[in-house]
Amino acid sequence: MRKKNHAQMLGLGVMFLTGSVSVLAQDNALEEVVVTATKRSVALQDLAGSANVLGADKLGPGGIQEVRDMQVDIPNLSLGDQFGFARVFMRGIGMTSIDIGGEGAVAFLQDGAIVPRPAAQLMGMFDLDQVEVLRGPQGTLYGRGATAGAINMVTAKPGKELGGYLSVTAGNYSLAQFKGAIDVPMGDALSMRLAGSLDSRDGYGNNIFTGSDINDRDASAYRATFVYDAGGPLTATLSAQYYEEDDNNYAFSYFGQSKGSSIPVPFGVPILGGNTVGMVGGGFYDINSDQEPINDRDGQLINLTIDYAFNDRVSLKSITSSQSMDRFLRDDLDSTDANLFGQNNYTEESDSFGQELIVNYSSNRLDVLSGVMYFEEELYGEVRVPLTNLCFLLAPEACGTPVGDFLNGGNYLQDG
Repeated sequence: MRKKNHAQMLGLGVMFLTGSVSVLAQDNALEEVVVTATKRSVALQDLAGSANVLGADKLGPGGIQEVRDMQVDIPNLSLGDQFGFARVFMRGIGMTSIDIGGEGAVAFLQDGAIVPRPAAQLMGMFDLDQVEVLRGPQGTLYGRGATAGAINMVTAKPGKELGGYLSVTAGNYSLAQFKGAIDVPMGDALSMRLAGSLDSRDGYGNNIFTGSDINDRDASAYRATFVYDAGGPLTATLSAQYYEEDDNNYAFSYFGQSKGSSIPVPFGVPILGGNTVGMVGGGFYDINSDQEPINDRDGQLINLTIDYAFNDRVSLKSITSSQSMDRFLRDDLDSTDANLFGQNNYTEESDSFGQELIVNYSSNRLDVLSGVMYFEEELYGEVRVPLTNLCFLLAPEACGTPVGDFLNGGNYLQDG
């Protein structure tokens, strides 16, 4: 079953009364930090609200490298990663469900465009200029899903001169990370920036039953950004991003070894030979499962931002966004080395489109923000569990008969 979600905001107007502030320039004055998550460019010290900004100096190797790392520097922010979902909480309010179509209470954006799927919110954390965090309800600006606040990741833009950087990180578990970007001028008005991230490491644990690594990482991300700026009233930024992850991460596991490395087969089912079922064993992160965990996801994001200044007071901004994400996750539902209940197969597919128009008016005494937004998402998800060995648990005498084969060949399916 497929469903479409539509969200529209029409005639949104917000007015702010402001006064002039004089600041004496000093040799040791701090660089001004500008926040764009409020739909307009505002100096952080002039923002009427609770906000934090993480600059480029705090992002990357030696600092914040993943979304979950931001909670170290941002008060009242808690970030987690559960089976590939970004679980974001702000002031205790956030993502409470990882079920199909689940959404949190903190709006997540990239360059001002909403990233709707929690599983896609982990994909853009590379080559950033800054991360803006707004605490408190932001429904006036972003509609539903922003009860607790908003997080806007601002990607790095190309410079006017040829240049770039390359960062290489190595560590235990055969960790290898490569992050880099290059700026390429393409004329007086057009410039391009190519950025990429490669992340690979061995697993933190092993599947004792199969001997393979689990909870490893094999991810890559790429982004191309084009900026047109001829020095006139019109500027345009086009970015295209692709992310891919294919590994054995997010395995079902227990928190350490229990008393003994095995438990009796449930109900003493004779068809399984009355043997023991290995639950845990070996190291803290090891599992003993007859099913290999699978984590396979990819996503694309295209953003087009156009700014036009009619004069010193009135400007227009257009943000167009197209996104898609496909995700498949498999784990062993019974978490044992016996084929009791089979697999837990989780599939999620999302395609979305957003268009926003924003008009800004600014004077010495009055700022007015007005806009219209359209957002549409086509989302499909399912949880499929093969009912393996069901007849052995419910009707052992029927095993081997057409009835038993029917029971063993069924599926539990939840979709939406």
